[in-house]
Amino acid sequence: LARDYPGIFQHAGGGYIIVDQRSLAVLDLNRTAAEMIGFAPSEVVGRSLVSLFADPATAVGTAEALKAGQDLDVLEAALTVRGGGVRWVRIISGLLPEERAVCTLLDISRQKEDERAMRDLARLAGESPDPVLRIGRGGQILYANEAAMAFIGAEAPGDKSEARAALARATAEATATGDQIELELELPVGDQTFLITVVPIEGEDYVNLYGKEITGIKAAETAIRLNEQRLEALRGLDRMYDAPLKAITDYALSCAISMTGSEHGYFAFLDPEERTLTMQSWSDRAMAACRVDHPKTTYPLAETGLWGEPVRQRRTVILNDYAAPSPLKKGTPPGHPEIRRFLSVPVFEGERIVAVAGVINKAAPYDEDDARQFSLLMTGMWGLVRRKRYSDDLKRSEALYRTVFEATGAATMILDAEGTVTHANAQFRHFGYDPADIVGRSAWTSVFDGPMHDEGWLYHQMHRIEPDTVRVYEGKVLDADGKVRDALVTAAMIPETDLSVVSVLDITPLKEAEREIAVRNRELAALAEVSAITSSLLPLPERLDAALAKVLDLMDFETGAIYLFEGKGDLGVRVSQRWPPDMEAPHEIRRLAVPSEPRYSSDRPEGAPPHIRERFASYASIPLKVGDEISGTLNMATRREHVFTTGEREFLE
Repeated sequence: LARDYPGIFQHAGGGYIIVDQRSLAVLDLNRTAAEMIGFAPSEVVGRSLVSLFADPATAVGTAEALKAGQDLDVLEAALTVRGGGVRWVRIISGLLPEERAVCTLLDISRQKEDERAMRDLARLAGESPDPVLRIGRGGQILYANEAAMAFIGAEAPGDKSEARAALARATAEATATGDQIELELELPVGDQTFLITVVPIEGEDYVNLYGKEITGIKAAETAIRLNEQRLEALRGLDRMYDAPLKAITDYALSCAISMTGSEHGYFAFLDPEERTLTMQSWSDRAMAACRVDHPKTTYPLAETGLWGEPVRQRRTVILNDYAAPSPLKKGTPPGHPEIRRFLSVPVFEGERIVAVAGVINKAAPYDEDDARQFSLLMTGMWGLVRRKRYSDDLKRSEALYRTVFEATGAATMILDAEGTVTHANAQFRHFGYDPADIVGRSAWTSVFDGPMHDEGWLYHQMHRIEPDTVRVYEGKVLDADGKVRDALVTAAMIPETDLSVVSVLDITPLKEAEREIAVRNRELAALAEVSAITSSLLPLPERLDAALAKVLDLMDFETGAIYLFEGKGDLGVRVSQRWPPDMEAPHEIRRLAVPSEPRYSSDRPEGAPPHIRERFASYASIPLKVGDEISGTLNMATRREHVFTTGEREFLE
């Protein structure tokens, strides 16, 4: 045994520390004990056992017991470990020979953590901000946390309260059925509402109750209900647009009475000077209950009592104890329905009060929610009344402007900011458009979809920045067949909108006449110049070259040549030529067949000479005659497509 003792000591499952009974110095410890505190055995041997304790009081008590030769029995203590932490151990001591003692250490750290967790769990219900209770089968309260004590209105279990009676009934029902039960309790103190869930525990003679304050939720539900009632009332009002004014105000008042839970109500208009109230509607029940002889319908504001206060104070007035003395009241006439509670709101249009509405005798006190919903409903009703009053004026105004719009002599349309046609008059039929077909379309995909597209869009945008910019301008528009028309366009912004009025007047005949006159003037001027050139004393080649240049300039053509006969035959010799500077001239072509009749590429494209047809798009060849004899030809060409008009042909020939 002496031989095996060191191995048994070192490898035992528990931790062992041998100390001197007098000095409490550590004489030896096994590996398990050293591992518990995180030190090597050599670091602990020689130290005082007391230094290992985290709690000085525990260390002193342990030292005194060991020195007195007393067994520690079962001591739980926290030992300091390397790094500053603690290790909870259970210590059992025993005496050894030669004034030594052995301390057996059992690691109970996990047990301590479990105990702490259990304590935390035990505090969970007590720390909860919501009520938690346990009630026995007989209704006695077995447990109640602090929130529950406030909830049941008792300082200690055993007291009686109305809430506790309701809970006892719910407990009995849950115990009898084995089912969870939910109930709502309203507490008069603080106007709080709680949702209580009663949970029976199988095999036990008690139930657990878990509460949750739902005061805010109930208020929100009430607000939602009132909102829904008000919205339904407003939807009903919208359907009454064509109803008489009295029917509209009666309906709104009936909805307000129902929404606020009142007995009676009234609605009165206020004149623009805010001096006179004119009664518009009484609720049916109020009229039935009223016994006033010859009730008035018009009241000077200065003579009114409480029901005129919303105008004087310019705010909602609530009085939940009408019987209490108040300087605002002037009494009621004999036969007037009794008033217990009173709510009245002013109806505003901007800064001006236009009407007053009131309800009376709700079972519960009126509150701000009642006032807000009542005010919103009456404001919505006034919006309908105002729209109805404006409707006739608007219809008359619309008829007037529609007549002016249609009777104007020009095609007129209204455009929004994006250029969409919102209105078009019948004059657009002059351009081949059905007004109904262009309404809803962009003007830039119809009338202005052509030469005027970019210019017209620029002006359209400029008018929205500077309304007086370029109000009248000329341009080219497209008719329904895609034909280009000259037009005089007049545009103006409609004040305080993003709409513009645009008139399009067809001036095609005028512009055609102007162009025809201009062409004829140019032709006459050119003929005069050509005549002057050909009759001059210059050499013939120079005269022909100057005449060719003039004709090409007038026609805006790029190239041309004059060929004359030399002797007999149908081939002409080139005597003059004008050629584009960016193209190489065909010097090798000196002779060319001369036609007997004028030729135009727009009539016979194949009639052009090959060297012309390959390089140019349009061509003309005009015989030069002296009397009836053909003496040569004038040829001209351009790289652009050109259709020769009758006037141009007459001029050239």
